[in-house]
Amino acid sequence: MFVAAILFPSAAIAQQRGTASPHGEISASVACLDCHTDKAWKPLKKSIQFNHTNETGFALLGSHLQVACTACHTSLVFDAIASTSNADCADCHNDVHAGELSSTCASCHNEISFLDIDAQAIHDATIFPLVGAHAQITCDGCHRSNTQTFQTGADTSCESCHLEDFNSAVTIDHVDAGFPMQCEDCHNQFVWNGVVFDHVQTSGGFDLVGAHEGLACSSCHTPSSPSSIFGSVAQNECIACHESDFEDEHGGNFPTTCLDCHSIDSWDDADFEHGSVANGFELLGAHEPLSCESCHTTPGFDLLFQVTDQDDCVACHQSDYDSEHAGSGFPTTCETCHNNTLWDDAEFDHMTASNGFELLGAHAPLSCENCHIQPGLEPIFAAADQNDCIACHQSDYDSEHAGSGFPTTCNDCHNNQNWDDAEFDHVTASAGFDLVGAHEPLACESCHQMPGLELLFTPADQNDCVACHQADYDNEHGGSGFSTTCTNCHGTDSWDDADFDHTSASAGFELLGAHEPLSCENCHNLPGLELLFSPANQNDCIACHQADYDSEHGGSGFPTTCATCHSDDTWDGAALDHDGAFFPIYSGKHREEWTECQDCHPEPSAFQVFTCMTCHEHRQSEMDDKHSEVNGYSYLSTLCLSCHPDGNN
Repeated sequence: MFVAAILFPSAAIAQQRGTASPHGEISASVACLDCHTDKAWKPLKKSIQFNHTNETGFALLGSHLQVACTACHTSLVFDAIASTSNADCADCHNDVHAGELSSTCASCHNEISFLDIDAQAIHDATIFPLVGAHAQITCDGCHRSNTQTFQTGADTSCESCHLEDFNSAVTIDHVDAGFPMQCEDCHNQFVWNGVVFDHVQTSGGFDLVGAHEGLACSSCHTPSSPSSIFGSVAQNECIACHESDFEDEHGGNFPTTCLDCHSIDSWDDADFEHGSVANGFELLGAHEPLSCESCHTTPGFDLLFQVTDQDDCVACHQSDYDSEHAGSGFPTTCETCHNNTLWDDAEFDHMTASNGFELLGAHAPLSCENCHIQPGLEPIFAAADQNDCIACHQSDYDSEHAGSGFPTTCNDCHNNQNWDDAEFDHVTASAGFDLVGAHEPLACESCHQMPGLELLFTPADQNDCVACHQADYDNEHGGSGFSTTCTNCHGTDSWDDADFDHTSASAGFELLGAHEPLSCENCHNLPGLELLFSPANQNDCIACHQADYDSEHGGSGFPTTCATCHSDDTWDGAALDHDGAFFPIYSGKHREEWTECQDCHPEPSAFQVFTCMTCHEHRQSEMDDKHSEVNGYSYLSTLCLSCHPDGNN
């Protein structure tokens, strides 16, 4: 029997023992020990091995997983519960929506909690998505008749919920105003106060623009009513509302079409077209900023002056004319000289008024009193035209040129800007003597007697330098035999920058190297420039430098052709070609075999004396034996060189 209890299901065991299962018909695969212990029926195991999903087809998920078995199984007969599935919520849960919504609870709810729902997403699936302020309120804010009822097909118009708001509007009584109930025409879903009101449509065409745009409704309408304070007014019928403003500013004279001058933004920025209302008198220049009172009486705007048009200046400015031009004969057409901006910057056409005398150069800024008697402006001088300088400037001519024979056509040399910057054509006046170089800035007194400008010198032309500079020649070159054609060496700018061609003057002795910067005294007696030395040509160094040769090479036998070793720049950079001129000591077998000249030249001052025996002394007997078959052999250095001229065997 014990073995049978193991082999058969618990229901079978109970039946065999004659005990009926209290749980009704359950699966034979469920054993008592899945839930009970072998000690007693109660309490149940802490961890029940019963697979509710597999055995019943109903998965315990979410909140179902947390409830006790007795919450759903009110008796021990488990199969008393009708077969169901996780989707058949209504089997256990009452429909709080009274069948008005879907019977599929999972379309809104989940198994965690009935209250954990995404109302926004749910509502988006309806004909009334929650946007703006609607998205912020709770469900019972709209579903107030029965919080458990969510009717489908409900009225979604604004007035269905906001009729009370419409009827109780404070700013403007919407009922009395006859406003339509299409709230969305003015309001939006975010806030009531964000009104977008189409004033043009509701007022029959009056658009709120400019300064009207920001006005409160009460500025033009009676409180709590759309009735206009000013009656039915067209958009541009300003005077209907602004009669008092017109009377205050323009009483009686200006037209009532305010927009002719004013803008819709402000009264203060009026743009008044004076030309139109004044029969052509346009406010220009200095007239533009004047106040109306300058030319009109106020408030009637009667004229203070009787002006024909805007060019009739003297009608208003007679006193100004009399003050400045009385008796002058000046015309009263003020604009001929003056402009409409300022009296002081008059532009007077002197040439026309004076029959051709144009005010140019230094004449332009002169005051009228310089040449005319005031106030009648009679001329002080009687100039034929603007080039008749002498008529006005005779005293200036006499002061500068009296007795000089200079012509009185002043503009031959002077200009109309300044007397001092005269441009005198010396070439023409002197028959060809052009003032160039250092002559150009000289004062006339340097070569002429004043005031008659008689010549101090009589040069044949501008290249006859010695005619004026004989003293300079005698001082520098007296007795030298130098040519008196100074320009051979000197320029016209300065004596000091002479460019002397020594090669030509010395029959071929060109000054090169260290000779070039020498002063003449180094090789010549002054002032006659007699030669101190007599070199045959520029390479005859010894003729001038015998003392230098004797000091350095006396008795050495060195040649006197200094250029063989020295350059013409300096003595110190001597370069002796010993290998080419004498004996190869920098190449061949003797290369790097000696240290000082004395190794081969025992006498410092006699380089023609040399010895081979310093290095090649050996034993004479050995050398004699080695050269026994050499004819003419002798143990002498000079004979060594005769047989060994390049140091080889």
